[in-house]
Amino acid sequence: MPEALIIRRGFGEEQRQAAVSILWEAFAGKLGRVLRSREDAVKVLGPGPGLDPGHTVLALRGDVLLGVMALKDRSGEAMGASLRDYARTYGRLRGPIRLALLALLGEGAPANTLMVDALAVAAEARGQGVGGRLLGEAEAITTERGHRELALDVLADNLGAIRLYERNGYAITSSGRLWPPLSTLFGFTGYHRMTKPASDGRG
Repeated sequence: MPEALIIRRGFGEEQRQAAVSILWEAFAGKLGRVLRSREDAVKVLGPGPGLDPGHTVLALRGDVLLGVMALKDRSGEAMGASLRDYARTYGRLRGPIRLALLALLGEGAPANTLMVDALAVAAEARGQGVGGRLLGEAEAITTERGHRELALDVLADNLGAIRLYERNGYAITSSGRLWPPLSTLFGFTGYHRMTKPASDGRG
């Protein structure tokens, strides 16, 4: 009988590289030209504020990491690498440029909202309910923190992810578009914002 899936908030330093690697595998097509390589992604999201355990949730089976969810709200964010982190990894000139490019994709979390900034599942664990379990934990955190809504952004052509979010109660509430040269750099043109009202905690 397979071991039960465990959802755990936060992580130890020994799990950091594995967590960043799963995020890289999921988002290399979108961020690879800016972050450059898995090794550089591990460096920039290394010890310190780069990948904050306080805003990260893991899915594990035994000691094997199967999924990572990065969260963001007004109190902070999982992927909050600083200018110093980027300069240390890419150099004093290229580091700030890369950080500025990534900032074009992101925005601060709206008030009273928990954002799922990234949700990544290891290739060998897809289709096993890992994503749904992580989203369920996001709902619990949203209620605990007193937020009114969950939100996330998804690429318009990522139909599998859209179906996952719809099964978990999310709906598309707005859409956006990137134009060249940004669409060429990041490898996509359209995206959707999907939201879900928070539970009142009464079941």
